Amino acid sequence: MKLPLARLLPAITGTSCLLLLAACGGGSAAGNSGNNGGSTSGPSDPDPPPAEFIVRGDLFSIDTGMIADADINLWVQTPGYGFSNWWVDRQLRSDGVGRFEAQVPASDVSLLAVTNDFVQPCAVRSKVTQDVEVRIEMLPKSALNMIHAPRPQSSVEPSVTGRIFETTRNGRRAIAGANLWAQDALEIGLASTRSDLSGGFYLCNLPEDTYIDIRKFGFNPVLVGPIGGTEPAILEIELVRESEPCPHC
Repeated sequence: MKLPLARLLPAITGTSCLLLLAACGGGSAAGNSGNNGGSTSGPSDPDPPPAEFIVRGDLFSIDTGMIADADINLWVQTPGYGFSNWWVDRQLRSDGVGRFEAQVPASDVSLLAVTNDFVQPCAVRSKVTQDVEVRIEMLPKSALNMIHAPRPQSSVEPSVTGRIFETTRNGRRAIAGANLWAQDALEIGLASTRSDLSGGFYLCNLPEDTYIDIRKFGFNPVLVGPIGGTEPAILEIELVRESEPCPHC
């Protein structure tokens, strides 16, 4: 894995935690993928475990309804190794009515849906020991073009919230439209969102040792973490323009 460019250096202990994070550099594969926010390569073992169960689900937005023809990366983690379902079953996509289905072995799975017009702020994870049903809620990117953007109705704690800003001669200035990808320590994509007009963002249901890749055109990328687990976190994340010296590099 790539080393994080910034770490939370006290431990997160409760809902009032406020941490300042800032770094510059190359970022991670999640921010560069353009497809699924994480690795989709297969394991070195040529034969995955036998698929015993079915993961069925639907992809939807409260604002627009079911979401068709979206890419879905289903990461399958077994005791031996992990792999993307794309490796064994080709590309997984939602159908014309937003439904999808995949066969997997007994495992822990995480699902990340990606489209051009939506984000998935909350990670979707499930332990598979029988056939399971999952729901993936997405938000239209257009819904984030406001000062206080909505949150997914199916959001659960713990959450990771905060603001993205730059420092100017006149003080802090909020950065809207920054893209955030949440990934685990192996760079497997978990969730995605975008900062609203106040620079605010919301992510939820992230496991321990999650890293967040933040990118905005014209600014140095930032990677922060590890975060996640059982306690909410509030982050203040500074971006630095590419044309300016970066004190954290």
